[in-house]
Amino acid sequence: MGPGLAGGVWAAERPNIVVLVASGVGWEEAESWRADGALGALARLRDGGVSLRRFHGNPVAAPGHAELLTGRHFLRNGVSGDDDGEQLLHELEITVAEVCQAAGYRTGFFGWWRHGGNVPQHPLFQGFEVFAGRCRAVWREDEIPWIQRGLQPETAAADPWQAIASDVIEFASSPGTAPYLCWICVPPGEQGLAQLDSIADALRQIKAGPGPERSTLTILVSDQPGANPEGKLFGSAGTLSEGGVRIPGFWCWPGVIEPGLVIHEIAQNVDLFTTVAALAEGKTPKDRTIDGMNLLPLLLNQAPPRWPNRDISNAVVLNRNPATIRTSFRTTNWLAVRDPTCRRNPRLPPGETWELFDLQADPLQRYEVGETYPFVLARLKSDFCRWHLDASQIDLSPVPLAVGRPDVSETRMLAEFADRPESGSLRWQLRTPAQVEVEVCWRGDEGGWEPAWKLRLGGVELGDVPIRGRDVWSLGPVSLPSGKIEARVSGVPADFAKRGELILRAVNP
Repeated sequence: MGPGLAGGVWAAERPNIVVLVASGVGWEEAESWRADGALGALARLRDGGVSLRRFHGNPVAAPGHAELLTGRHFLRNGVSGDDDGEQLLHELEITVAEVCQAAGYRTGFFGWWRHGGNVPQHPLFQGFEVFAGRCRAVWREDEIPWIQRGLQPETAAADPWQAIASDVIEFASSPGTAPYLCWICVPPGEQGLAQLDSIADALRQIKAGPGPERSTLTILVSDQPGANPEGKLFGSAGTLSEGGVRIPGFWCWPGVIEPGLVIHEIAQNVDLFTTVAALAEGKTPKDRTIDGMNLLPLLLNQAPPRWPNRDISNAVVLNRNPATIRTSFRTTNWLAVRDPTCRRNPRLPPGETWELFDLQADPLQRYEVGETYPFVLARLKSDFCRWHLDASQIDLSPVPLAVGRPDVSETRMLAEFADRPESGSLRWQLRTPAQVEVEVCWRGDEGGWEPAWKLRLGGVELGDVPIRGRDVWSLGPVSLPSGKIEARVSGVPADFAKRGELILRAVNP
């Protein structure tokens, strides 16, 4: 059966696809929303389609979002954390937007993009033809609110979310014969959820233009669960137990998906990539492992009598250090987890770091049963080791920023995408295709700030940095060799990131 099947009837047109990403929302929190409450539009969307009861994400936000985009575990795509440049997406990754765009979809990203603001990490170079929002590691409500559209400079906006919502509606309402993929991501917290609810309600009310209305599939997911003190699942935000990884997975497709259907089979965030690609009739890449499965048989309630058993692996790595890894391995019935930050059994034998839970009999993980079922635990540990060996295809070293490419006029070196090798120091990795001359500039706020930090670029110490005024100084042209080089600022004051940013402007690419 094809992706457009509904009750045995072929739906000729591919659907519009809307992906709503509510950052920091767990499955239990989303289940508590009320149709007559503050998040009524999201609750009605949840109730109007299929609910994946056991839908698992990543305990960390940026890796979770990257897994949604690429269909690949972070150990394959390299987005390993929320800090120090770990959020940057590798250029060679293929996003679901690129797959849909190649299949003839219009594509737009709106809201919070956390995977880098320079070429080639910018959304416009990751398959999205329209962008309105912010490319930042964190979303801050600044004293002067702003948004960015496309590659244009950031501009002030009295109400950034109102402007973003207007762009969403304009994108979704644009006439044309091509279907669209509209991806919307909001920051965590009540304000972000309120904005997502408002946008979801506005999208629902869009009236079709002349001619037959194209059907729209709306998917509501999260990048990671957030803190939920009232939750019953074991494990808090950032852990690998059920409370730290189970996220909402609501798929609403009026006239196609049965409202109120609950799916109990386990699924994972990477499945979104594969399922959306199938709906768009797009070609998924064959030169890499895609971790996701096509969920359409489940969503359309057309699953075979025996749905394939799933193995779902997850991990957390701190500061790109493999020695810090925390791990879990799930099947339909069992969870084996090694997470010292969240343990249930205080009486484990010395040296034993894995715990085992029977999720069918004990979904709240009240009882650790590794001693009762040692052979099950041994098998799951062995299966995880085989998966980990296969998945660790990429080192987690920093993703270099592109400098000197023909499509890169300037490279913004934001502090939030730098790693911090020591206190008061910022470091970026750069990559140049050939020897290039750049002008080192500072774009900052007005005022009499005169810092005393030092810049080292490509192994050359550039001395003290005299900054006065707004975007007025430059160290002049600096020649950079081809290949990978390092930029490092030392003596960084606490308010460095708020004062402005370093920029490398290509003089002779």
